[in-house]
Amino acid sequence: MEFFHTQTRDAYSLKSPPELTPEHLTMMICTHDVYDRTRCPDGFHLLSPIYLEVPPPQYDVTGPEGINRHKDEITKAALELLKRMAPNMSGDNILEVFLNTPYDSEFRNAGMSGGNWYGARQSEDQWFGSRPIPELGRYKTPIEGLYLCNHTSHPGGLCLMAVPYNLMHILIEDGIANPGNWWYPSPWYMPDTKAIKGASK
Repeated sequence: MEFFHTQTRDAYSLKSPPELTPEHLTMMICTHDVYDRTRCPDGFHLLSPIYLEVPPPQYDVTGPEGINRHKDEITKAALELLKRMAPNMSGDNILEVFLNTPYDSEFRNAGMSGGNWYGARQSEDQWFGSRPIPELGRYKTPIEGLYLCNHTSHPGGLCLMAVPYNLMHILIEDGIANPGNWWYPSPWYMPDTKAIKGASK
């Protein structure tokens, strides 16, 4: 956890590229070929993605292209950390390496603001109940009957089913949905008492 805290400090408090030593790097690795053998030839593996926390381009104190200026160094440090955990991950055992920074992602797809697949900036003012903006933080819009239920709302992207689960609480409050026996409300949900039918205003 100390390594993780050090890396997140660099990315989100200091807003600078991480120090490129194994102690300042933590990575999430997924071997996709375990689930889909068509991703690579037999006898090979695809390690993707290898996530490394870095500041969003808009907040990098060294400028939007700050991380891009360190691509080779980051690749070398990441491979060195990988080699610590898997000593055979070196030399001819690595056929190809592709590094994609948040700046690169945003350049390729303008919808990935700051390289973030959540559809919003990776900043304090667009996280949690402020997603996508504070006025729409409870999945409601000013248009009656129109609600938000996509990756721009809290908690964001991926296929977690968390956005529709959270929205269901709102729809129940507004009297639009009548859940069946399968429904179980979250113990952490904070109701909007003004929206509950029969609640005092």
